[in-house]
Amino acid sequence: MTTAPPPSRPDLLDRTREFLSGAWRGFLAGAAGGFLRPLLKSLTRWLVASALLCCSAVFLLIGLVQLLEKEGVAGHLAYLLIGFLALLVGTILCLWKPK
Repeated sequence: MTTAPPPSRPDLLDRTREFLSGAWRGFLAGAAGGFLRPLLKSLTRWLVASALLCCSAVFLLIGLVQLLEKEGVAGHLAYLLIGFLALLVGTILCLWKPK
């Protein structure tokens, strides 16, 4: 009695990937699809917007530090000032409740 050789690794990975993507598609298209699709879209949009906002805030703060250093403020003092300003704005935004 001869046994079949085991599947090659790329073949096994492709079959596993195909199975998992099919299972995920089936789950999204099933009963939870109507609920999860809008939720995932808004979550994805929110995550992308948050990432862009964080990147722009970092670049803005780096630019402000470089501007302060160019104007003659010591490097460590510039970072402390900008860090304190960011902490203050972040705290205000966290505590602020829109009406």
